[in-house]
Amino acid sequence: MVGARAGRVPAAAAAVLIVAACVFSSLAGAAAAAEVVGGAAQGNTERISGSAGDVLEDNPVGRLKVFVYDLPSKYNKRIVAKDPRCLNHMFAAEIFMHRFLLSSAVRTLNPEQADWFYAPVYTTCDLTHAGLPLPFKSPRMMRSAIQFLSRKWPFWNRTDGADHFFVVPHDFGACFHYQEEKAIERGILPLLRRATLVQTFGQKNHVCLKEGSITIPPYAPPQKMQAHLIPPDTPRSIFVYFRGLFYDNGNDPEGGYYARGARASLWENFKNNPLFDISTEHPATYYEDMQRSVFCLCPLGWAPWSPRLVEAVVFGCIPVIIADDIVLPFADAIPWDEIGVFVDEEDVPRLDSILTSIPIDDILRKQRLLANPSMKQAMLFPQPAQPRDAFHQILNGLARKLPHPDSVYLKPGEKHLNWTAGPVFVYDLPSKYNKRIVAKDPRCLNHMFAAEIFMHRFLLSSAVRTLNPEQADWFYAPVYTTCDLTHAGLPLPFKSPRMMRSAIQFLSRKWPFWNRTDGADHFFVVPHDFGACFHYQEEKAIERGILPLLRRATLVQTFGQKNHVCLKEGSITIPPYAPPQKMQAHLIPPDTPRSIFVYFRGLFYDNGNDPEGGYYARGARASLWENFKNNPLFDISTEHPATYYEDMQRSVFCLCPLGWAPWSPRLVEAVVFGCIPVIIADDIVLPFADAIPWDEIGVFVDEEDVPRLDSILTSIPIDDILRKQRLLANPSMKQAMLFPQPAQPRDAFHQILNGLARKLPHPDSVYLKPGEKHLNWTAGPVADLKPWK
Repeated sequence: MVGARAGRVPAAAAAVLIVAACVFSSLAGAAAAAEVVGGAAQGNTERISGSAGDVLEDNPVGRLKVFVYDLPSKYNKRIVAKDPRCLNHMFAAEIFMHRFLLSSAVRTLNPEQADWFYAPVYTTCDLTHAGLPLPFKSPRMMRSAIQFLSRKWPFWNRTDGADHFFVVPHDFGACFHYQEEKAIERGILPLLRRATLVQTFGQKNHVCLKEGSITIPPYAPPQKMQAHLIPPDTPRSIFVYFRGLFYDNGNDPEGGYYARGARASLWENFKNNPLFDISTEHPATYYEDMQRSVFCLCPLGWAPWSPRLVEAVVFGCIPVIIADDIVLPFADAIPWDEIGVFVDEEDVPRLDSILTSIPIDDILRKQRLLANPSMKQAMLFPQPAQPRDAFHQILNGLARKLPHPDSVYLKPGEKHLNWTAGPVFVYDLPSKYNKRIVAKDPRCLNHMFAAEIFMHRFLLSSAVRTLNPEQADWFYAPVYTTCDLTHAGLPLPFKSPRMMRSAIQFLSRKWPFWNRTDGADHFFVVPHDFGACFHYQEEKAIERGILPLLRRATLVQTFGQKNHVCLKEGSITIPPYAPPQKMQAHLIPPDTPRSIFVYFRGLFYDNGNDPEGGYYARGARASLWENFKNNPLFDISTEHPATYYEDMQRSVFCLCPLGWAPWSPRLVEAVVFGCIPVIIADDIVLPFADAIPWDEIGVFVDEEDVPRLDSILTSIPIDDILRKQRLLANPSMKQAMLFPQPAQPRDAFHQILNGLARKLPHPDSVYLKPGEKHLNWTAGPVADLKPWK
């Protein structure tokens, strides 16, 4: 593309350009810019009411104290040493803010005195060969740094980061992606949701703009600007100026998505307009040309902000801001409405008439405002720092957020944040391990073990998924081991060990990642009764033990019981699957009275698998039936009526006794329907215990105390019952127990990711030395070693 140079112009604009050539000199440009970027006064400039110099007389230095964490150099200095291009990149504010704070008067070496804590993590310095930042590793890097400082110092843990700030100058800040759709899908890194974010990105009512964030300008090198200053009396002979992309064919091949089509519209409408000097070419005279221009276009790109905002203000060129709902930097210091021109994205085709219709007096007034050196100074990160520069504007923003309210300090054991997992690589296994099995028997989709299927589907379209295994924190192998159903719909686990072994052999031959850790950075969903012990009878499950090949992997499983052979340390306990749509279809009015005191439907004896009785449910269910089958307070039966879900919503207490395993699908149903779960399963490990306060919402009864269950429940004070019901009414608690399609925030999928993230970063010990092996491929029962077909 070649741009259009200003030449012969229509009569309507002739007067404008005559004034531009004769009057619009660099009064508002080079002279003031020289004073700012050079750091030396170049003569007196009129003080303009309402400008940065008036607003920011209140200096935060002396009343603000910042503690700077001394993080390992791999999070900051070593990165810059590896690629010094970061020092001149538009995201370099994160580097220079660190350097500024190290020598600033606001720094304190005593963290007990600190108002704010700053963690210097350079997340934008992973540059491509072309010099573009790749944000894909940033979430892992940031999470690793926070884990480090939370282990070494106590200050993060006491507030979950609410008195910490981070500089995250990515396109979409802490959403860490350059494409808006992907950024929105990813959302702000959960660990940063209490912290204050200092970021270039700002757009009203946007997922990636956290309330209370401080919007800053991108970095523009002051020394480079200084080298390109031109004489202050140079006429502004270019009416409209812009250099940059109009289409991003590399990342948006179909067009229209980049810049929401605004830049494409600019080119298509004005490429031949003599008032518009626009092009993709970036000349050596770029800075000089801006100082010769009346208007400088600042359209959104991938994100709303643009480095042209800085350049326009510093060089006195009126910024034409084309970015709907943009939140501009330091709006209390820079009167953007007075110095700029705002054009809606949909009005780009009318841009010529909009600009030519601006009165000369308005243009002159905007230029006089732009001449104020203190306003330009607020847009720059000079070295060394200067009064009222961008560093000090950030400090002003932090100072305005003080004092911290008492609510930022957590109670002992209280947590607000989820350590959500980072990139996951999903193995593309042959369909015989997953999809073909479901196609053969669709009943698996509604079974209580279906979490293995829906977790796979969730990850395939999740923002945590990476297609580059070298970027992955975790590797996931989608093996559906519970879909071999009997005619009655019960899963038979006998083939599962062979199937799982076959899948691991396949992936270990095709990819190198299993072999380098023996699976220590892999996870598997194994929702059998006793997880990876692969048997439904406890005695047989204990005898078999966890499949040897899974003893280094992380297991995501419904089974959880303390100090049990089948519960591997570090496993993630999840709820069984309950169909969300089916539950939704059976909701009744929320004000329906709970007229049933105790409710239960299910087996009391499993005669088919436990003909002698007493082994099933360790006798607890049999005891329930024998003691309370005729008690009028207990609505218990083996019959499963069509009104089952409605009945739970009419009940105060819902029994959740163990069956073959400690867990029960009634746990999910009780929580979702607001029925207080009565948990009868000694030493049970419940799902997502950090998200669901089981002790507060449930009633725990020892198996040996079942005969006293009536007196236990009737002696609970009514106030306690009402409090439990109020807690159960919390929608987020119910959400944590479900696997909805599509996924929703804080649902069971995301709780699993939280559990995985808490296990990061992987210690160096997970990586094996060449030839080292921890697992024995020939261990286990002989039947498990047979081939699986």
